[in-house]
Amino acid sequence: MSMQDNKEVVRRYFEEFHSKRTLSLADVILGPQLRDATMSAAHMLTTAFPDYQITILDQIVEEDKVATVWKTHGTHEGVWMSPMGPIPPTNKSVTWTGTTTLRLVDGQISEVIGTNWDHLGILQHMGALSVTIPRSGA
Repeated sequence: MSMQDNKEVVRRYFEEFHSKRTLSLADVILGPQLRDATMSAAHMLTTAFPDYQITILDQIVEEDKVATVWKTHGTHEGVWMSPMGPIPPTNKSVTWTGTTTLRLVDGQISEVIGTNWDHLGILQHMGALSVTIPRSGA
């Protein structure tokens, strides 16, 4: 597959699988080794932020790797299993950013090379951490 094809698969992952909740795409765009963990992550996000939407800010493609900078917005209406433990619903609007780099093989996402979310910003927006000056979410 071409680098442009790989970029399109990753775009579908964020925009269709996540934002449109087309979970049936898992069998098409995810390698079998990632399906269970990815479905679990999607379930966690949908539970905590039922209306979450991911917007792609930028993508860089090199060979079989696609790096994506993204922004997510959602309302915290369910328990979020945060890095510091479960956070009960706050009903607050939350926006955070992240970067995910994926490797593709034969048109499917086969490896998560790395993913980083602004967990600190999420916790601050929810009011789960006291801060002197709130972060912007970026």
